[in-house]
Amino acid sequence: MNQITAVLVGGRADFPEQFRTVTVATLDEKVAVEYAGHYERFAHTGEYAELGGRKVPVFSWIYRTAIAE
Repeated sequence: MNQITAVLVGGRADFPEQFRTVTVATLDEKVAVEYAGHYERFAHTGEYAELGGRKVPVFSWIYRTAIAE
């Protein structure tokens, strides 16, 4: 299975830079990253950016959900 490197943009101002590069299986999947007691959720918007000399898809922040206990 191919893995696609993508970048995450938007969301909380304090969202750490090290969480902003992810691998996804498809551009259709939504990305959920656990941070500060919530899931920050991102989706591909059709945009691309340059990362390390490569064109990669951009996943933009769409919403946040609390982690249920």
